[in-house]
This record gives sequence, structure tokens and C-alpha cells, in this order.
Amino acid sequence: IRRCTLRGLKMRATRTGLCLQVPRHVAPDNNIQVLHGPAIESLRFDDIVMDTALAFCMWISPDAPPPGGIRGVTFEHIEATTQRACFISGSPTNPIEDLRLRDLRLRVSGAMHDRYDGHVPYPQSLSDCDYCNCHPPALPFGLYARHARRLGIQDARIEWGAVSGPWRSAL
Repeated sequence: IRRCTLRGLKMRATRTGLCLQVPRHVAPDNNIQVLHGPAIESLRFDDIVMDTALAFCMWISPDAPPPGGIRGVTFEHIEATTQRACFISGSPTNPIEDLRLRDLRLRVSGAMHDRYDGHVPYPQSLSDCDYCNCHPPALPFGLYARHARRLGIQDARIEWGAVSGPWRSAL
């Protein structure tokens, strides 16, 4: 996926708003080998309103084959209400690059499971930390990023709604 703009989207009562993934090299359930990882580049999401369990996530599998990656993605004028953390994770060898978040309004309302009170899980896939299951929320932050190179955040506001459990911080 390259050079696309999505503008003026409205999502209500959905499980997932926007999710970009670069999968692992071999799918363990059917043993299909991926020879060339998908490249997600030069995408722009603008003027998006969401009421979702998960507003957005981006994830690159640690063993995603080249040229797979997520590069040059912009989220601008985003207003989201979410029950779970927004999750951005490249891999140690293949970081997400040139991600820009501008004019982000994120309202977090949901319950956090006690098992994440003492640590932050390091999933090898989104399902390793209940990310494909909407309850309980997976990470104890409003917005969580790791393995991202040139991440820009400008004019972002993260608010707490009706939350319970051991949430840690907004970022």
C-alpha cells in the first residue's frame, strides 16, 4: 500500500479503527511462507472521528521479511474515543519510520487488567497480549510506542474518561 489518503472517515461502535500490520515470515497455522514483506508507505489519515475499542495500532513482526515495513504515515486531525491503548511497535531490526501524529485528541475510557500492574508486556504478535480480544485492554498506557524512528507528535491531547484498574500514563 503506497501513496494513499483517507479523509473524512467516521467510525462508531467498532472494535478496531485503523490497524496497519506487517506480518511474520511464516504463518504458523498454515505454514505459508511470505517471501516479500508488505511495504506500507506514504499514507495519510486526515479528519477521522472514531468511537472504538481500539482506535489505532501499527505493528511489524520481528521476523517480517524485507522490504516489509511501515514508513511515512501521517495521522492528522484525529478525534478518537477508545477503550484500549493505541499501540505503535516496529521490531528491533525493522522500526516504524517517519510516523507523524498531528492534532490528535484521544479519550481513553476502559478497564485495565491487574496483570499489567508491574510490567509492560513485549508481544511478538498483537494476540500475545490480548490485543485481538477487546477485553481486557492490552497495555496500561493511552498511547504506547516502541521501535519507532523519527516519530513526531505535535498538538496531541490524551484525556482519561471512565477508567478503572492500573492504568499507568497517557504516553
